[in-house]
Amino acid sequence: MSATIHVINLREFIHAVDVTHQDTRKFVRELLKDAAFYGEKQVKDKMTSAHGVDTSDSRRGIHSEFGETVNGDFARIIPGNDTTIFLEVDTAPHWPPPGALEAWARRHGIAEFIVQRKIAESGTQGLYMFERSVPEIRTRVGREMKNLAKRIGAAWDNG
Repeated sequence: MSATIHVINLREFIHAVDVTHQDTRKFVRELLKDAAFYGEKQVKDKMTSAHGVDTSDSRRGIHSEFGETVNGDFARIIPGNDTTIFLEVDTAPHWPPPGALEAWARRHGIAEFIVQRKIAESGTQGLYMFERSVPEIRTRVGREMKNLAKRIGAAWDNG
């Protein structure tokens, strides 16, 4: 699972706007990188603020990634490991596989069986850290798009 920010028709936008100045692509890429780093921080902050339990391993693993595909540039926030999904969403009662919670239970001085039994009885409550971060990320990107337009205009004026 990952949260991805796609700028639809980015290549067409750059081509249409960047006829006279090559800095446009650089500015757009900076915006995407900034959005990814900001999003990563928001997800980590939401994870920490929503729950009093030990989420440090999952929190440390969450990272942002920036790259390019045939469809254009992208920025995304990626969970650190396969178990992060179980922190994001509610889970129905289930019996976690042996060893899945061993390190966490050991750090907290609890027998793994006790934690497994609790999850088997009532499931888990999700933190929804990715979902709760989306509105703030969208607001930030919208504000930065306005700043991007100003930077492009200034580059044209100076170019």
